[in-house]
Amino acid sequence: MCIKEFDYYTYLKLIKEFDDSVHIYQCSKNKYLFKQIIDSKKIVLSNEIISKLNDSNLKDYVDKLYDLLSLNSIEIIPIYSEKYPINLLQMYMPPLAIFAFGNIELLNTKLPKIYSYFNKSFSYYGLKVYTAFTNYILEKNCINVIHLKEKHEDLKIFDKYLTNNARSYNPKDTKSFNMFCVKCSIENICDFVKYISFQKDEVLKNIDISKNIFIFDLNTEEIVPAIIDTLFIAEAAYKKEIFVISQLALEQGKNILVVPGNIYTTTSYFSNYLIKEGANVLLCKYHLDEFLK
Repeated sequence: MCIKEFDYYTYLKLIKEFDDSVHIYQCSKNKYLFKQIIDSKKIVLSNEIISKLNDSNLKDYVDKLYDLLSLNSIEIIPIYSEKYPINLLQMYMPPLAIFAFGNIELLNTKLPKIYSYFNKSFSYYGLKVYTAFTNYILEKNCINVIHLKEKHEDLKIFDKYLTNNARSYNPKDTKSFNMFCVKCSIENICDFVKYISFQKDEVLKNIDISKNIFIFDLNTEEIVPAIIDTLFIAEAAYKKEIFVISQLALEQGKNILVVPGNIYTTTSYFSNYLIKEGANVLLCKYHLDEFLK
């Protein structure tokens, strides 16, 4: 996380304590008074952050950033807000604020949230299983969580997802909703939203924003297992990303659903290992029904 983003989260934290941003900077001009107030409110800040807060340029930066986010309909949801996702509070260090675009009500809906792990190096078998099961999920009244790991500049992955799952954007063909967890810095959020807002592609033009929400953060590997109820794995080799997500999901008591794979291929090594460790085994797509009620 860059220092600007850390300062922004600190800014949100201080607004909660001081109630007014102007008050923060009036106090911060008097370093002695500012330190007294911070100590009395038991706010832990490093000397580097205090020096940053004493810099009036920070206020200009934050105010401009806030205006830009508001202009693009991006909502800032601090941890003390009623809109903040309850599931994220299970994290060891939940984000002090999340940035969201779309239907905010989907954050705390009681609908089951399921993340279907996708890997670009799926075998033919893995891709066939993934396609069959995810198409079934799209027919259910649930929230389909999608993890966009690539940098937002590489939008080919996003385009490919939309093309392969076009029917999930047509409210006539599907009951499911979509929650995109996008790994993205604060400075790049607006660029991403502008991209999906001004596309001429037929799929993107017909997006029903009431059925979709985008969450932006740099720490999506920890947000995904916290926000979901169920992790579905069609096939998984041993890779850091799925190892971290599955371990955090297990620690937080989430459902782990795995389709058995070929024991002679490395592409199924980790998914088979999770079955050995006690994950729920799926032998057909209809076994998902128990977890999508």
